[in-house]
Amino acid sequence: MRTEPNHDGSLTKDVQIGDFRMPWEKKDAFWKWDTDDSGMEQVGTVYTAQAFEYDYIGVIVGNDLVWDLTTSEWKSVPEHSHDTQIKRKNPKLVQHLKHVYRVLMSRAHRGVYVYFMDKATEQHFREAIPELQT
Repeated sequence: MRTEPNHDGSLTKDVQIGDFRMPWEKKDAFWKWDTDDSGMEQVGTVYTAQAFEYDYIGVIVGNDLVWDLTTSEWKSVPEHSHDTQIKRKNPKLVQHLKHVYRVLMSRAHRGVYVYFMDKATEQHFREAIPELQT
């Protein structure tokens, strides 16, 4: 969840995965996330990344879209999203989320680093891409 900036203007490190901690892009200056050096210490969203291309990009696949091992189907979990666009009752939420992540993963020319919050989803991706099999 994105919190408001601190009184001194600094940003709270809302994105936390293990030892990794970074703030979301500055809400009132989100356009700087991609165009200003200050954005290097912030996490952007699909809304700020979608119009740009990069050499490399890192994508965090959240728990809002997961691969269900028991049904072998994609499943949306809107309660795991902080995006108000996602939380609306959307009958095609799975397709929407797949599109969102595809957009993010297609922004780079040279490489994409992906972190999966859900390990079953990571396993599904690894099995679908032979080059990732170890």
